[in-house]
Amino acid sequence: MAMKVHEIMSRPVITVSAETGIKAAANLLVEHRVSALPVLDAKGRLVGIISEADLLSIETRPDPRAQATPLVPTAGSSPKTVGEVMTRDVLTVSPGSEVSEAARIMLDEGIKRL
Repeated sequence: MAMKVHEIMSRPVITVSAETGIKAAANLLVEHRVSALPVLDAKGRLVGIISEADLLSIETRPDPRAQATPLVPTAGSSPKTVGEVMTRDVLTVSPGSEVSEAARIMLDEGIKRL
């Protein structure tokens, strides 16, 4: 019998909202030793995912104060909430899906998590 996703998925699922602060989300990633967190709306619907990669892009932005030549201004200030940096297009599978199906989707789409 084929292995199902619910047999290998991470539990409990730690989630955040789009309004969660970036620092709080980063702390949750470290505290729970996970590389991403699903982002849910007020009704518990999946609206995105925040990953280490989303947060790293913030940390690697050049500091305009350290530049001899001014940088081109970015739209607004540094992001403060998960909703500003999360990935919105999230692929999902059901817990009853076969692991082989989930793996194929991940390989075909070049993603690390569902």
